[in-house]
Amino acid sequence: YRATAAGYPVRAVMMPLIPVDGWRDIYTSFTRKLLKTVPVQRLTIGGICIYRGARSVMERKIGADNPISDSIMPADKTRPGDGRARYSEALRENIYSVIVETARAFRPELEIALCLEEKNLWQHLLLEGSIGRCNCVL
Repeated sequence: YRATAAGYPVRAVMMPLIPVDGWRDIYTSFTRKLLKTVPVQRLTIGGICIYRGARSVMERKIGADNPISDSIMPADKTRPGDGRARYSEALRENIYSVIVETARAFRPELEIALCLEEKNLWQHLLLEGSIGRCNCVL
């Protein structure tokens, strides 16, 4: 609260969101607790978005058969966008919508943004007005 009282914007980032078993309850509970205890001005959310080289490093460290690699789509240089591997759009939209709905129910005025996401997902989540307003931007 001292940062808020001193005039600093308080922001939170929930990233990377990973769809582990029970993710819905985990992220709903965490979002409620965060917004209940911290005077957050902006919440930015995002999933795994990984380039091929970083994925190779991760898989060398934790093995190719891991929950992250098993869930993300392969990076494809011919695919439109930034070439990063991500969860499917449907899964990302599902995870993000749970967090957005939870946050809006608790704090309707809260500014919410997505990190490193494609424009159509912003539109589906009705966050298009926040494009370019992630926590990296003051």
